[in-house]
Amino acid sequence: MSKRPNILFIMADQMKASILRIYSEIGIECPQIEKLAEEGIKFENAITPSPLCVPARTSIMTGKYPHNTGCRRNETLLPEGEFHAFKVWKKAGYTTGLIGKNHCYVNQSDLDLFDVRLEISHQGLPKGDYVGANVGNTGMDWIKDENIINEANKNRLEMSKTKKKICYSSSNNDESTFSTSLIANQSIEFLEKYAQGSFSRENNPFALWVSFPDPHEPYEAPKRYVEMFPKENVKLPPQKRGEFDDESSPERNKILYEIMGHKDEPEDEIRAQISIYQAMCKFIDDEIKKIIDKLKNVRELDLRNNQITRIGMILLSQSKHLLNLERLDLRVNKLGKRWEKKLNENKGTQKENSFTSNKKLYLPLSQPFSHTPLLITQLLPPSFSLSFLSFTDALVLSATLPSYKIR
Repeated sequence: MSKRPNILFIMADQMKASILRIYSEIGIECPQIEKLAEEGIKFENAITPSPLCVPARTSIMTGKYPHNTGCRRNETLLPEGEFHAFKVWKKAGYTTGLIGKNHCYVNQSDLDLFDVRLEISHQGLPKGDYVGANVGNTGMDWIKDENIINEANKNRLEMSKTKKKICYSSSNNDESTFSTSLIANQSIEFLEKYAQGSFSRENNPFALWVSFPDPHEPYEAPKRYVEMFPKENVKLPPQKRGEFDDESSPERNKILYEIMGHKDEPEDEIRAQISIYQAMCKFIDDEIKKIIDKLKNVRELDLRNNQITRIGMILLSQSKHLLNLERLDLRVNKLGKRWEKKLNENKGTQKENSFTSNKKLYLPLSQPFSHTPLLITQLLPPSFSLSFLSFTDALVLSATLPSYKIR
């Protein structure tokens, strides 16, 4: 059996920490994500290098800050020639896949690294009107007719054109046409085809990026899920009346409050928005469970050499909504000193081998370092190499990484 694990990289877009019960008392139950956190590593203090989508994604994939890659805005995608995770995996002979939202890779040399690539974003399939969403599929076709997918996404497309700050809707559309379900079922199809040897005759592991574009706005969820979260039952975080009426709050918080447009919104409207958001997150959790169940069913899949029993699994939320603006004063050098202190404390122990840029990854399940600060760029650092994939037989990595824990 190959010593290299298969890699399942699951990403959700704008799933904030406090939406999950494991991070907040106002969060909802998401049993599958909770199970991953229980069985793996749950980070309490994971920090995004940017509150914007593209800069955060490119930093995750390269291990570099946005100012090092030049990816400072959503319109500045990963430049040609940058070293990133999928170059490593492809060079190592991995069968590579991207199913879902891209918003990272745009150059043909990078897109060619994917044996399978099917992109879909917040308003359906790519239409050629945004550089970060590439038209066309590679390696597989969508399991649903693309005309049906486009028709099902018409409502979200129209919602985005309104002047409302946050658009939301409960939908009667077939659940299988939502991007969340499409991506999960397509990922299962990928695993089945991989098991059949459809992508490679060689005995190679896979690296699959499962990238859910939700729960990004405009908010839309199947009616069945919305009914699970009546707006009157939504728990709102504690709020200070007149919080921004004086000079006591940071200016950045005041500006964000104005941008979000909640100042004159009635509480009933805010509850309705959160209700849809909760429904979207529960939908994602259920679909993740479908993928994990397929992975665990070794007999059904009969993956070559039982490699499926050795998975490096990462669950990550890339989200500007996870950003706690009260904690932006935590500078990188301050974080670095805390990290260095932690390493010195653990020098000569097994803990020393955890998440550094030049050491192998050993994360014993009995010692989850949940309070260790983790800068997201450390996930795949610049010196990232095959040493990152050095798992022992007993280890599985499944990490929930919110960009900030909301306190």
